[in-house]
Amino acid sequence: MVWLMAATNPVFKAAVPYYGGNIMTPWGAATQSPFDLTSGINCPILFHFGREDQSLYRLT
Repeated sequence: MVWLMAATNPVFKAAVPYYGGNIMTPWGAATQSPFDLTSGINCPILFHFGREDQSLYRLT
Protein backbone atom coordinates (compact mmCIF):
# COMPACT_ATOMS: atom_id res chain seq x y z
CA MET A 1 0.00 0.00 0.00
CA VAL A 2 2.86 2.38 0.84
CA TRP A 3 4.45 1.96 -2.61
CA LEU A 4 1.13 2.58 -4.37
CA MET A 5 0.39 5.70 -2.33
CA ALA A 6 3.89 7.13 -2.85
CA ALA A 7 3.59 6.50 -6.60
CA THR A 8 0.20 8.18 -6.96
CA ASN A 9 0.23 11.00 -4.40
CA PRO A 10 2.83 13.80 -4.69
CA VAL A 11 2.13 15.00 -1.13
CA PHE A 12 4.34 12.30 0.45
CA LYS A 13 7.76 13.49 1.68
CA ALA A 14 8.99 9.95 2.54
CA ALA A 15 7.64 6.40 2.47
CA VAL A 16 8.54 3.43 4.67
CA PRO A 17 7.07 0.04 3.70
CA TYR A 18 7.43 -2.51 6.48
CA TYR A 19 7.49 -6.02 5.03
CA GLY A 20 5.93 -4.71 1.84
CA GLY A 21 5.13 -7.09 -0.97
CA ASN A 22 2.86 -7.82 -3.91
CA ILE A 23 3.93 -4.69 -5.77
CA MET A 24 4.35 -6.60 -9.04
CA THR A 25 0.66 -7.54 -9.36
CA PRO A 26 -2.25 -5.18 -10.19
CA TRP A 27 -4.69 -4.79 -7.29
CA GLY A 28 -8.46 -4.90 -7.69
CA ALA A 29 -9.66 -3.46 -11.00
CA ALA A 30 -6.32 -1.72 -11.71
CA THR A 31 -4.56 -2.49 -14.98
CA GLN A 32 -1.11 -1.52 -13.69
CA SER A 33 0.76 -2.90 -10.72
CA PRO A 34 2.17 -0.56 -8.05
CA PHE A 35 5.61 -1.35 -9.49
CA ASP A 36 4.46 -0.15 -12.94
CA LEU A 37 3.75 3.24 -11.34
CA THR A 38 7.26 3.60 -9.87
CA SER A 39 8.13 6.61 -12.03
CA GLY A 40 5.57 8.61 -10.02
CA ILE A 41 7.56 8.24 -6.78
CA ASN A 42 9.23 11.54 -5.89
CA CYS A 43 10.24 10.87 -2.30
CA PRO A 44 12.85 8.76 -0.50
CA ILE A 45 11.81 5.20 0.42
CA LEU A 46 13.22 3.14 3.29
CA PHE A 47 12.44 -0.59 3.11
CA HIS A 48 12.23 -3.06 6.00
CA PHE A 49 12.48 -6.78 5.25
CA GLY A 50 13.33 -9.81 7.35
CA ARG A 51 16.19 -12.09 6.39
CA GLU A 52 13.84 -14.88 5.33
CA ASP A 53 10.96 -12.75 4.06
CA GLN A 54 9.56 -14.29 0.88
CA SER A 55 8.52 -10.85 -0.45
CA LEU A 56 12.16 -9.86 -0.72
CA TYR A 57 12.97 -12.86 -2.87
CA ARG A 58 10.13 -12.01 -5.29
CA LEU A 59 11.59 -8.54 -5.86
CA THR A 60 15.05 -9.74 -6.83
